Amino acid sequence: MRTVNLRTVWGLGKRDLRRYFSNPTGYVFITLFILLSAIAAFWRPRFFLNNLATLDQINEVYPYLLLLFVPALTMGVWADERKQGTDELLLTLPATDLELVLGKYTAVVAVYTVSLVLSLSHVGVLLWLGSPDGGLMVANYLGYWLAGATLIAVGMFGSLLTANLTVAFILAALFCAVPVLLDQAGRTFSDTLGRLAAPLGIVQHFADFTRGVVSLAGIVYFVSLATLCLHLNVIMIGRRHWTRSGNRLPMGGHHVVRAIALFVALAAVNLMLERIDARLDVTAERLHSIGPETRALIAGLSPSRPVIIQAFVSPEVPEEFVQQRERMLSVLREVQAMAGLRVAVRVEQTRPYSEAARTARERFGIVPRLVTEPTSATSDPQGVFLGVAFRSGADEQVIPFLDNGLSAEYELARSIRVVARTERKRIGIVDTDARVFGGMDFETGSNRLPWEIVNEIKKQYDVVQITPFEPIDTASADKVDALLVVLPSTLLTREMANVFDAIKRGVPTLLVVDPVPAMDMRLAPAASMAARMNPYANPAMALARKNVGDIQKALAGIGVTWPPVRVVWDSYRPSAEISQLPREVVLVAPGSGNADAFNRTHPATAGLQQ
Repeated sequence: MRTVNLRTVWGLGKRDLRRYFSNPTGYVFITLFILLSAIAAFWRPRFFLNNLATLDQINEVYPYLLLLFVPALTMGVWADERKQGTDELLLTLPATDLELVLGKYTAVVAVYTVSLVLSLSHVGVLLWLGSPDGGLMVANYLGYWLAGATLIAVGMFGSLLTANLTVAFILAALFCAVPVLLDQAGRTFSDTLGRLAAPLGIVQHFADFTRGVVSLAGIVYFVSLATLCLHLNVIMIGRRHWTRSGNRLPMGGHHVVRAIALFVALAAVNLMLERIDARLDVTAERLHSIGPETRALIAGLSPSRPVIIQAFVSPEVPEEFVQQRERMLSVLREVQAMAGLRVAVRVEQTRPYSEAARTARERFGIVPRLVTEPTSATSDPQGVFLGVAFRSGADEQVIPFLDNGLSAEYELARSIRVVARTERKRIGIVDTDARVFGGMDFETGSNRLPWEIVNEIKKQYDVVQITPFEPIDTASADKVDALLVVLPSTLLTREMANVFDAIKRGVPTLLVVDPVPAMDMRLAPAASMAARMNPYANPAMALARKNVGDIQKALAGIGVTWPPVRVVWDSYRPSAEISQLPREVVLVAPGSGNADAFNRTHPATAGLQQ
């Protein structure tokens, strides 16, 4: 088998490059490419409403822009040779058919690459307007190049079938439309067919790069499709060498069988890689990276009992919900990519009064949140959908609206864990005077409901109530995986000792301490000090307060200093949602002026932002 002579390929490529730039064709293409891509990126009002330094607007339409540009770029690759009569001279050059095809392909890809390099001016605009993510830009442009280089191979095949430039343009556009519109064509018949066809189309693989995720499956898909189409180009160029073979299978039949075999082999490789979670998040803040706990949860799901996720999301949301919407969709895509058949994700673009909105309301009780956008010229509220429904067997879990401040990954993973009935961890909530579990209030004669946090924790964990008058057992079968202690300052001396002994033995514990509890000021740590010093206090109350443990001493035993008689305050308020909170509510964030607000090396605070 003869090897490819790269010098010959490069020589043929330079020949065609000179043809492109010796007339206005190449310059017109580059100018139109930059102009129309700039319009798609910055002319649409959603770019300014989102207030994000990204190329999301052009990413949405880029595959469809290629349906115009690639046929215009490739229509003359072979057709022009035939029209001018230079094809005979080209085919008699001392070069193989593969070298001829690769030479042509190199020239067209070079013109397209020059266009992309000049379109980096879009990134310059983003740098002028804000601070774009460098990793995201690299992934975007890698996706642009791969998608364009792949469709160029497809378009060249259309140019090979005719000598008419107009017909070559139409054929190239039709051939390129197959991988670009495949999933949409499938959805016109059924959603199931659309989901099955999506991995065969360009849009799904291109979407990973637009989000800043470089996937091995995506790269191999683009390379495979380009390889297949270049092989078809070589077959068609080599028709002049075919000989008649009597009663045997014609030479054309041999090549058809070979092309089908190559297609099957490449499809098999792509299917295998789809099952391998080889994805690299290149964004600066790793926006699309899924934590190890979520990965372990997804890996533990059973294909025989899949989880069906149906998200109802507004196609356009006010600026304050843009990042939350993108984060939720990103987590859903990553879960779908790594889960395979274990999770089925369906995202419904939902507008008020639409069929999807009716399904969301009647089937899952998901209704739009009315939000008034501050930048809008009108004061009319806008209905926003950010709801997700989870089903697995007979179990169902619904997130009516994913509010700002909630972790999209946590909420989605929690709901998956609930409907999949996976093994749950046990959370022990220590019974204190805060009465987290509710119950009878003998002072008022009323019955208190459990705190809302108890209901939230029960959605994901097994919750047990712990009375710490006896040592907390962490070694038996009924042990807890973590503790929650609200207002430990109200515990009696013996109870406090038992709780902090468990903490020192390594039980993960969340201590909620509050110098001024709004629910009951009598539970403030300073109240016990006042009762001890007040000679006019109720003797029974004073005696009870004397038996309360020393919270300062207990916290000092685990390395925490907390003077409860001092209250801090801060006026830092980065958003309008919390602007009305009293100054005693302190928001800890690097933006408050302390760049080291969180210890990035300690596991308890390394992932916190504010």
